[in-house]
Amino acid sequence: QDVFRSVQQEYEAEGIPLKDIWYDDNTDVLDLIEGPRTGLLALLNEECVRPQGNDKDFVQKALRSNKASTCLILHRTDRMSFGIQHYAGQVMYDAEHFVSRNQDTLPTDLQQCAEKCSNEIVSSPRSEPAIVQDRKKTSDWHGSSGRRWDQGAKRQESNIVAPTVWTKYRNQLSNLMGMLQQTRSRYIRCIKPNSQKQPLLMEHEPVIEQLRCAGVVAGITITRSVFPNSLENSAVLARFSSMWDPQYKSKRNRSMSMQEQRAQDCIALMKGALKSRQHQRADGEIVDAFVVGKTKTYFRAGALEWLERNRLKDLDVHAIAIQKAARGWLARQNGESGKQRKIREFEEQQEALRRQQRQREERRQREKSLKEKQRAERAKLQLRMAELRDQMNESDRQARDKVASTRERANLARRANDELREAMRGRDLAQEQKEAAKIRELQRTKILENKKLIEYLKKENKQLRKAHQKVKEKHDAHKNNNDKLHDSNSAMGFEFDGLSEEAARVHKGYDNTMTTLDKAKAQNKQLKDQVMKVQDTYMAQAETRLQYQRSMARILNMIQDRCHNGGMVEDTVVLALECEGEAKAVMAQLDVETEPDLLFSDVSDGSSGSFNF
Repeated sequence: QDVFRSVQQEYEAEGIPLKDIWYDDNTDVLDLIEGPRTGLLALLNEECVRPQGNDKDFVQKALRSNKASTCLILHRTDRMSFGIQHYAGQVMYDAEHFVSRNQDTLPTDLQQCAEKCSNEIVSSPRSEPAIVQDRKKTSDWHGSSGRRWDQGAKRQESNIVAPTVWTKYRNQLSNLMGMLQQTRSRYIRCIKPNSQKQPLLMEHEPVIEQLRCAGVVAGITITRSVFPNSLENSAVLARFSSMWDPQYKSKRNRSMSMQEQRAQDCIALMKGALKSRQHQRADGEIVDAFVVGKTKTYFRAGALEWLERNRLKDLDVHAIAIQKAARGWLARQNGESGKQRKIREFEEQQEALRRQQRQREERRQREKSLKEKQRAERAKLQLRMAELRDQMNESDRQARDKVASTRERANLARRANDELREAMRGRDLAQEQKEAAKIRELQRTKILENKKLIEYLKKENKQLRKAHQKVKEKHDAHKNNNDKLHDSNSAMGFEFDGLSEEAARVHKGYDNTMTTLDKAKAQNKQLKDQVMKVQDTYMAQAETRLQYQRSMARILNMIQDRCHNGGMVEDTVVLALECEGEAKAVMAQLDVETEPDLLFSDVSDGSSGSFNF
């Protein structure tokens, strides 16, 4: 109701002649529930205050007081039940415990006890509704004399006058509505698409039922009967001035204000641009597809979309002319003739050949530097092997010298022993006997020294053998390293041969790629031709869809003009929405089927696939 009235007020402010908008609302239901005397909630509060009030009396009193209401439904078998015909549908209520649950009484002695508590939270004062505060103020004054009662003689407050749950709720709701009226309202409609809670699933019947219950269908019906789209007059002139027909002159003059002149320009502009959108009613009246107000221009269903579509076509024509002029200017600036083009192509070929020559030369230089590096490494290895060989020879020579000196000492010791034996034979037997002990002692000493010398020589020989073994192990290790380097050199040679073969294969692959590219270009050309055919088919289907929308819009306008049954108009709109949903599904399936063929084309649908309300 708030939205419909605001739209009507806007049309009146713009000076647009418009009949009163009829719409369904829930005023009768609100009067039944919130009526001041016979409303259900007022009767419930009265039953809560009345001594020995009960649920059955409340139901019977509500049925008697609201016999004339078409929204109240009588339950013929249960005297404790009743029904209400809400805007969204019929709801049955069981009135059991209505009276007891509506009473929210707090005993006064308990409240006074809580106020005397030492705990600040418990003793804090509680806010009371405005109705109770007003009663307290009036109870402090004595009748009409204006004199205050004595505070000491104040009467005990009664629990009967305590506010009910509905009274508190109504006060809170009134405060909330007062706050909302000071703001600019926005409405959000939440629609549940399916009952399975699955993504990408739309159940049409529940969704349409939710839209109908939320008043969206009625709003669409009202919007279609008037003007669903509007633009500022300045925006209309700036956006659609290219579609102005010179046959239609503006009636502006200097005595008019700027606003009135702009409105007259919009009338002349839209008369020519939307001439084909005029239609004739049953009574013979010609109806335009637009109305120009003081500051805005209002369009009927489909008119603004038609203007936008034709504006884009005009922009395409102007864009082609601009492109033609720009390309001609660029061609004249470049000034390339056929001979200059051939010279430029020849220079490009020569540059490509020089580039290939440079690449081959760089490849040769890399191969040459690699070979030089291998020769240098081989020379280093040979020099190292010669040094190791000299070290081994020097070690062998030192070992041989030590062995020779050891043998010479042993020979000297043997000769000395032989000489002693000859000297002992040449002497006398007596002297031999006298000196026998000395000679034997000397022999023992010599033998011990010889043994010690032999032990020393053995140790030296053993050390020499160990040193010789170490030198031999080093020689074997160097030999293994030499073999590894030789194998590595051979492997690098093989790798170089493999790189050469790989370069040959790459060159061959390049030639194959160029051949494949030529074939792909030919296939791309064929695909572009196919895309153009598919685009023509798609545009024909879109034009058919547009004709269908226009026919459906004419049918709906005819029904709305001639039919005075709101239910039938609403059912027709719902049927149109269902047909539109099915058509959208078919078009979406067609888009999916034609999508693989449009990979190489920039095809866009210029028509809108939905009603614009």
